[in-house]
Amino acid sequence: MILEQISYNASMSQIPPHIDCEAIIQDIIQRYEVYGERREVAKILAAYEYAQKAHTGVFRKSGNPYIVHPLLSAQELMILQPDSTTIIATLLHDTISHGSAHLDEINKLFGTEVGSIVENLNTMSRVKYQGTSSNVARMQKMLFVVAEDIRTLFVKMAERIHNLRTIQYYTDPKKVKRMAEESLFIYAPIAARLGLYSFKDTLETLSFRALDLDSYLRIT
Repeated sequence: MILEQISYNASMSQIPPHIDCEAIIQDIIQRYEVYGERREVAKILAAYEYAQKAHTGVFRKSGNPYIVHPLLSAQELMILQPDSTTIIATLLHDTISHGSAHLDEINKLFGTEVGSIVENLNTMSRVKYQGTSSNVARMQKMLFVVAEDIRTLFVKMAERIHNLRTIQYYTDPKKVKRMAEESLFIYAPIAARLGLYSFKDTLETLSFRALDLDSYLRIT
């Protein structure tokens, strides 16, 4: 799997790794073709091209083009052998909030199933972790309600894992702590409830590393 390099060396944290986007999308396609319908490949490639155009001129904190995030999120998701709708929604999930796309256009080009997942993901991003036990239970219930289509949560897990893999590029310690705690206390338990144990383990490991690097390194 092609992943953005993780480094906690301060002198390296501002140097973005080279990401071969074409190699990543080809990897996604090859893995999909093992179990999926060949006629859907063209739709996945169209979604990639659409997302690439929508994110033109937008960059991640790592310095990489923004398209790297949805691509690597989709690659994280391939362990579940998702259907084409889920892959397409992953590629498009930030095109409205961090790109130039519009929901009406996504519905028209890729169907209302994809549009609904993208819309729900944007709604979920506005649900904020407050750090209290009562907030944790309420937020978990709210996310299940907002998700409607369970595939929305699959996409959310995958994109959150990629954000955690690149958390070293965030400069605000409070944001790092909030994201790591939210992943540990909200999303990891949801992954367990859905039977996504590989996602659960990854979310817990990456969150632990972000919250207590010394202990993480000592244990590993």
